[in-house]
Amino acid sequence: MSQRTKIGYLGLAVSLALAVLAASLTWAAKPPPAPPPPLTNPALVYVEMQSNVYLGHYQGSICLMTADGSATRQLVRLSGGYVHRPTWSHDGSQIAFLHQPNTKKPWMDLYTVAPDGSGLQKVRSFSGAGFHRPNPFFGLSWTPDDTKIAYTCGECGQVAILDLLSGEIGHLPLLYPGEAGQSGLDFGPDLDPGKPGFQGLVAYGSGYWWTPQIAVVAVEITNDGTGALQINADEPVILEWQPMEGGGPVNQRGVAWSPDGRSLAYSQHNGRFIMLVDVDASSGVPVFGPPRVLWMRGSDSGTYAEYECQAAQKPAWSPDGQYVAFVSNIEVARIRTDGTGLTWLSSLQDKQWAVDPHWNPAWVNDLP
Repeated sequence: MSQRTKIGYLGLAVSLALAVLAASLTWAAKPPPAPPPPLTNPALVYVEMQSNVYLGHYQGSICLMTADGSATRQLVRLSGGYVHRPTWSHDGSQIAFLHQPNTKKPWMDLYTVAPDGSGLQKVRSFSGAGFHRPNPFFGLSWTPDDTKIAYTCGECGQVAILDLLSGEIGHLPLLYPGEAGQSGLDFGPDLDPGKPGFQGLVAYGSGYWWTPQIAVVAVEITNDGTGALQINADEPVILEWQPMEGGGPVNQRGVAWSPDGRSLAYSQHNGRFIMLVDVDASSGVPVFGPPRVLWMRGSDSGTYAEYECQAAQKPAWSPDGQYVAFVSNIEVARIRTDGTGLTWLSSLQDKQWAVDPHWNPAWVNDLP
């Protein structure tokens, strides 16, 4: 090879190296893509689940959605594990949720995050087996003053109340002594908001097929000044129902108070029905009115599927009391409280589904 040829190859190599270097510098100089802007007037928070065939399990994200379903935003995605039960605080400033970092162990972490994605904070870690460990499938609920969060204990089935200021945990009475598996819970409005703590009604339910019931219990929660949590509760008043034609199993999957505290929405008969029932507590003892069907699975399409993921569950009221959101057929839907205007909001891709919707209490009705 001649000297001229060698010089030519050397020059070409240098030119290529400079080109690669310039390209890499140009690529490195590009700023990362800007995150999408926050949603204007977000209505619902929910969990979007996705099957990961490479990792062999499911991954979940906390997401927000507008009331018409036209826009969504991913709010939180933690590495590994599942996320469960995102729940707005009553002032709309925080969203609490559970994270299960190890999908093979029932250990839980409780997080809060602002609706713009800022301020992600691990509030408490429930690692290992323990009396206070949350069951992720049943529910979270903030007290109206947003100082406490209630959840269902995994081991005992009791409703636990975590004081966010002192870290103390107290328990509501069991539906039945020794029974585990309360399914869904929600605090009603504070009946004496000028008094510290909480005085009002709490609704929660049983997930067992053979004891399908919802309990409403009058509760008073106070702190004694030393951080100790004091909980006084009356005897629960039980709503029982008879099996309905075509209903299948009779366990219920979620319960939610209306904003005025006068009605409950709940799922019945293994997610076959979304039900409403009025609750009159004017006498001091809760009295249930006759339950009524808000929506029946299959009523919009004439079909009735038996699959677990198609159960209608986790009802949530809009803050103006005009709508109830729920999940069925692995999608989020909303419906007017008079049973009209069923609208499917989410449209996910294959191997994705939505669960655990909860309505933003600060949402302003922007629907036509």
